[in-house]
Amino acid sequence: MVKKKSKVETSVKEIRAEFKKQLTTGVTAAFAFLVALTWREPIAETINWFIQALNITTGELFFKYLSALIFTVMAVIPLIIIARFNSEKSRK
Repeated sequence: MVKKKSKVETSVKEIRAEFKKQLTTGVTAAFAFLVALTWREPIAETINWFIQALNITTGELFFKYLSALIFTVMAVIPLIIIARFNSEKSRK
């Protein structure tokens, strides 16, 4: 005799799968945040070194914003690529 799965069983499996997916995303984001915090100081020191080496003390704040903008773009591009990959994967 073939036993049909009830809607409840199917829903529970879907919820478990979604929970695992969200948990993985959250843990990955937490580790990414820790990595970003680890890199914060070396990047800041490097920028300060360049500012001093190039003797650009007048626009220090400008260069801090410029470097923040550059690193933001460098971080967003891979996120866009990953999001597109995920959306293509979910369409199939």
